[in-house]
Amino acid sequence: MMRQMWDKRPELGAWMEIISVLYLALPLALFIGGWFKLPFALLLLSALAACLWFYSRRVLAFNFKPKIQFKRAGMTGAILLITSWVLLSGIGGLGSQTMDYAKHNAVTADLVNYDWPVVYDIPDRGDTPLVYYIAYYLPASAVGKLYHHSLNAAYAATLVWAMIGIMLVFYWMSRLAGKSTILLAVILIGFSGMDILGSLITTNADSSWAMITRGSKIEWFAWPTLQVLYPSHTTSLFWTPQHTIAGWLLGCLLASIFIEKRKPYGAIFIGILGLLWSPFATLGLLPVFVCLYLTSKNGWKSALTIPDIVAMVAICIPLLLFFQSASPQPLHTFLTYNPTPSLLQKIAIFLLFILIEFGIFALLMYRYVRKKESREWFILFAACCIFLSLLPILRLGAFNDLVMRACVPALILIAVLMYRFLSARLNDALLQRQQQLLWMAFGLGFVNPLIELNVHLLSKPIPAENWVSLSNTSLDAERDQAMDQYRGNLKSPFFRELTNATKK
Repeated sequence: MMRQMWDKRPELGAWMEIISVLYLALPLALFIGGWFKLPFALLLLSALAACLWFYSRRVLAFNFKPKIQFKRAGMTGAILLITSWVLLSGIGGLGSQTMDYAKHNAVTADLVNYDWPVVYDIPDRGDTPLVYYIAYYLPASAVGKLYHHSLNAAYAATLVWAMIGIMLVFYWMSRLAGKSTILLAVILIGFSGMDILGSLITTNADSSWAMITRGSKIEWFAWPTLQVLYPSHTTSLFWTPQHTIAGWLLGCLLASIFIEKRKPYGAIFIGILGLLWSPFATLGLLPVFVCLYLTSKNGWKSALTIPDIVAMVAICIPLLLFFQSASPQPLHTFLTYNPTPSLLQKIAIFLLFILIEFGIFALLMYRYVRKKESREWFILFAACCIFLSLLPILRLGAFNDLVMRACVPALILIAVLMYRFLSARLNDALLQRQQQLLWMAFGLGFVNPLIELNVHLLSKPIPAENWVSLSNTSLDAERDQAMDQYRGNLKSPFFRELTNATKK
């Protein structure tokens, strides 16, 4: 079998798919090796290796050859543009960092300085383990730990790790788009809802010159009436790369299986790899899974593959037990969590939010997708729009992280479709007018990324706090309370039965 695969000379597309899955799987392998007792670690690592083996063998045997048009100059320009974007983001400490890096840097420092699994000795609380979606941090932290517990080495490795992830994302966007161009890179960087309109309508804009306002919060126009936010791509990367990179990569990779009409062999396994990266972004894959399994001939029977079954038992269950050891947070709906505004006000802002964030884009793109794109693209487009319309009903977390992170996969797929429409040559007069209107809408949306870029590039940076560690007890009560969402229970079944965690 393997000889036949090598005789076929595997295409670049097959290798890129395998590399992408390995990128997603590496942090999980580190987590298993560092957190579990030796017998469990050997068993789970064997299960992960088996999933990767069967999946890779299938990819090489099928050897799909995607068609991606590109010009060398355009692709080079796109890569340079994306590289500059990542360097500016604050990842690795080269660019100015957002306030969320108080957490990012503390998690990285603890993973470098503490034994794995990380357990804190906190006065008045006792031994408290770190429980968080830590996949993004693990590879770089492992480098820092091996390099004499060096935080600088860990930060440099974080930049390299994130850069690899973003380049994989751009590859999968190019594969879905059929082209790799500077415009595609611009849409990756600039995609956003038209928050400037929402901010002006709700009079929540910081000023009438929001584009040049340092730290302007036009994305928060639906607060406090509704605590919902769909961040721009630049906001997502600059503030929460631990959710964003995996959400984009998983969304594009799994969507390509559907768009390319391939059997979803191992798709559930790939989705499960996202849990340690971001449970919320993994939940955001729901519309893609609906397309893969509810619209295919074999339905859910196609999920009964070795990688999928093994992953559901040997990977998913242990990860769910790990997250179960964290402090639970209540799930609300937009009708119950904020009693002050009237129901009519809530519904009005809810509808405005949907229109501003993606609804107008979807209305302008509908006819093009229906008439010019494949049946698969139309089904995926409809599934993403329905999901994005229903998601704001929910609220989970102090800042509604559920909504802000679960939207990531669907939004990048809408962005790819936007590129396909904007780059299309059309003879239909109505489609041409809609294309022009979509250019205008995209331009209005670009205001928000420009604000974020302005803060990092031109204005005096907002200083990132330094928590030092999630065990730091010298911080005020508000910040100490914020740390609680990253601390778990050492007496939970996960830590008590499965790990080699020791009391401090």
